[in-house]
Amino acid sequence: MVVVTQEKTSNRAVVRARGRALGWVSLGLGAAQVLAPGAVRRLSGVDDSDTSRVVVPLVGARELVHAAGLLGSKRTGAWVWTRVVGDAIDLTGLAVAMGNRGGGRRRRVAVALGAVAVIAAADLATALRARKPLPR
Repeated sequence: MVVVTQEKTSNRAVVRARGRALGWVSLGLGAAQVLAPGAVRRLSGVDDSDTSRVVVPLVGARELVHAAGLLGSKRTGAWVWTRVVGDAIDLTGLAVAMGNRGGGRRRRVAVALGAVAVIAAADLATALRARKPLPR
């Protein structure tokens, strides 16, 4: 009984710590996308279309909501799952953008795609750990 309780407490502490770290990542990403969307678009290889001028700040706002939830809530697992969904949307958008680019822009989109994939893996691992059943 004591071992299970210690494991449960330890798991919660790990999920909470990872969630806080991901919250800070969301805060940084969101702030950049809201405050400097043009720089984010150039860095990531995304075009300067009307659509991207609207989408990048909206994605930033979504990241700020994730940050608020992860840094201010005790429900870390639920908020990490919202990041997982956001990652799927971002990966899809970047994959579409990559198909529409050539040369240097395509490489920048590929790097952005890889970075989002790494973050998505951390988000998914944390979300799954938050749901991890404890041994009996």
